Amino acid sequence: MHGLKWLMISLIPPPKELSHFDQPAFESLKKQFSNVMHNHIRQASYSFEFIYKQFEKLKQGKKVFDIEFLGGIFETSSNNGLYENLSLLRQYVQEFGDKTPKEIDIIKVLENALNKAKETEPLPIKRTLGTIEGKNYVYIADVCLDILSELRYFHTEKIFELLISLSIDSDHAVMKKAIEVLSRLASYNFPVLQKIGYSPQLFILDQIKKWDHVKMIDHFKAITEIASQLLKPSFEGHSMTDYKTFTLRCYKLF
Repeated sequence: MHGLKWLMISLIPPPKELSHFDQPAFESLKKQFSNVMHNHIRQASYSFEFIYKQFEKLKQGKKVFDIEFLGGIFETSSNNGLYENLSLLRQYVQEFGDKTPKEIDIIKVLENALNKAKETEPLPIKRTLGTIEGKNYVYIADVCLDILSELRYFHTEKIFELLISLSIDSDHAVMKKAIEVLSRLASYNFPVLQKIGYSPQLFILDQIKKWDHVKMIDHFKAITEIASQLLKPSFEGHSMTDYKTFTLRCYKLF
């Protein structure tokens, strides 16, 4: 209790007029006040602010992964609203991973978003200083592919199938990014290897083996990129041991 009382008193800076009474004592109090602010109050303030922000993220994340939000992603008349909803979902998927309820098929949600975006004409976005170009299919696909990339180890089978279809998309930007995400799925990731082994790579090989020659020719670019990852003799891994230490390692596959 005495310590708390001392801390509360220490929070009050000494009045300047006391310096005329006893300058050394006044300077000593100023120094104590400065030390308390620096070593205790400011640090506590930063900690509380960080905790509050994390708590708010958790609350917002719970709302985003709620059935009501996920089911209402399409309750918008334009791609602009769809883009905003998907961008929010992307943010929290990157933060928390896959927290979607069992009742919701997140990959189906993304597939439906892509189909809706293709069928919807972009609408200009009104701003104070005029209008800007509205979001089109390419913008929606870009966000969806980011989400698919984050979830690639959660729903590998469904994501692989969707990525393969997007790897021959008529839009070059969508096609290119889909192949990039396929490349990430096929690449060796040390933390993932430690948990699930070579399951993603074996699954991809097993699926491609089932394709006929026509499908292989149609998806030649995707197969080439997948093969370049699967045949790499070594791979890298990184980790953060603490907030200021980044460790990069190189591993041999064979």
